[in-house]
Amino acid sequence: MVKRLLIMRHAKSSRDDPSLPDHERPLNMTGQQEAPLAAQQIAKAHWLPEFILCSDAIRTKETCDLVTKAWQKKIPVTFANALYEASVQDWREQIEDLPDEFETVMFIGHNPTCEEVASLLCGHPLHMKTASVVLLTSPADSWSHATSQQKNWKIHQHIHDFST
Repeated sequence: MVKRLLIMRHAKSSRDDPSLPDHERPLNMTGQQEAPLAAQQIAKAHWLPEFILCSDAIRTKETCDLVTKAWQKKIPVTFANALYEASVQDWREQIEDLPDEFETVMFIGHNPTCEEVASLLCGHPLHMKTASVVLLTSPADSWSHATSQQKNWKIHQHIHDFST
């Protein structure tokens, strides 16, 4: 069996209103354009997830909404505060707890954790700019086995170029 994990950093957020707490910052215009472009590239790779776990921050929720709308397919989503200001260990625990019947799962979160988790799993440093997505595979039969096999994950694709 193979487990497939998509790690997406939220799209570009706005800093126009300095009175907003970090958790409440929305996407800016660039982010609103990049999220659907990332979704199109995920669809071209035939990597639509069966489930999405997304941080509950406004910018990640908006990213998730734009991505799933671009796919025009209903995908179950759980918004979790556990992914906001999360550590690598927090993410690992979330991955380990995934139901094994899911083959392809997407996490939408924040840096530096997105970069750190993707880098740890594949065994080399990755840079994840806003809206970028890393598509990873692990030859494992369970999510807990997959997380214990760090550096055995392979990068299928790194989506990070949204120029037309």
